[in-house]
Amino acid sequence: MDKGFALISAVVAAFVSGFIAPYFIYRIKRDYDSKKEAFDLAIKALACYYTDALSPKVQNESESINGLKRKVNTRLETDELMDKALSYVRSYYSEEAFKEFAKATTTFISIENVPNEEFESQKTKAIKRINEELEADRNHTILTIILMIALFIAGLGTGYYMALN
Repeated sequence: MDKGFALISAVVAAFVSGFIAPYFIYRIKRDYDSKKEAFDLAIKALACYYTDALSPKVQNESESINGLKRKVNTRLETDELMDKALSYVRSYYSEEAFKEFAKATTTFISIENVPNEEFESQKTKAIKRINEELEADRNHTILTIILMIALFIAGLGTGYYMALN
């Protein structure tokens, strides 16, 4: 085989994989970061919901519309955060994880039933389920990045070997 062709192949392989690998690594990392953000939002939303439910001040500010009242009154910020978290979890995680999280966000909490075992149990189930999927995605991300680096090194090594022979 022509050494010039082998050398050009090695340079082209390194050049192409040097531009393509970072693109894929960026996309994979971006997807993982989005899932991590959804996880963080979910935890924060559950914490705000719990805090609002146990706040006498927030519960005393209850409003009614046509005689209908909420079971658990929450601040507007908490409602917005919970809606955003629900949307993110639905977008980035499985339907089962979303259902667990949605169930936790609708569990009744009151000052009268502290500690609320049902909420604590549902919150733990939701967080564990979401975290399992996040960890699996993290492991996939790491393996993909290692594979891309290995392919880059293999391409360089192959081209170098071909150039020497």
